[in-house]
Amino acid sequence: MMPIVKEIIEALKEGEKVTQKMCPVCGNPLKAVIFGYLTNEMGDFIDKNHKYLIEGGCMCFMDDRDPVFECTKCHGQFTENLEQIKLISCPLEASHSIHESECRNYELLEHKEHYELMEDRDLACNTICPLLTKRVRVKTKDGSVFEGVLDQTWRKFTHPKTIPDYYLSLSNKRDKYHVDYSDIPIADISEIKEVKNI
Repeated sequence: MMPIVKEIIEALKEGEKVTQKMCPVCGNPLKAVIFGYLTNEMGDFIDKNHKYLIEGGCMCFMDDRDPVFECTKCHGQFTENLEQIKLISCPLEASHSIHESECRNYELLEHKEHYELMEDRDLACNTICPLLTKRVRVKTKDGSVFEGVLDQTWRKFTHPKTIPDYYLSLSNKRDKYHVDYSDIPIADISEIKEVKNI
């Protein structure tokens, strides 16, 4: 927990007045972010002081990528110095949020709990990710060919394994209300290419 967050918590416990920092994007008061598994006591404390505090979840980076403050109006996340933390949604990464500037930096994945999500990170970051929402043709190692819109990637934990298998889903609309899906293990892919509309 950042020292400034500890100071805010201590001040609230002592009944002292806490001056909130304002969001540099929209001007809304910022809340201090509390990470970690919460005890019932801490959960109740956050609820009681919801004007000043917000729960950040149990998973964090433990470095400068973790927000110290969050705006509940524009959903901006900020460092102690109110520098905005810009995150992007990463469909191939366990937490689904990485720094905008680290999109192609494989070191980031090494810091994550599920960094083993892909053995071939070049395929994940440089090939699959840019093709999301596009029509693609996928060849697998056994010679099968699939075609469809690359909708998503997802992970499936197969008991008793603790390391998940990763899949991508291709969709094809049959009619207005029905869609067919093909789920392909990412590890089986030998080639994936965008299909250009003719």
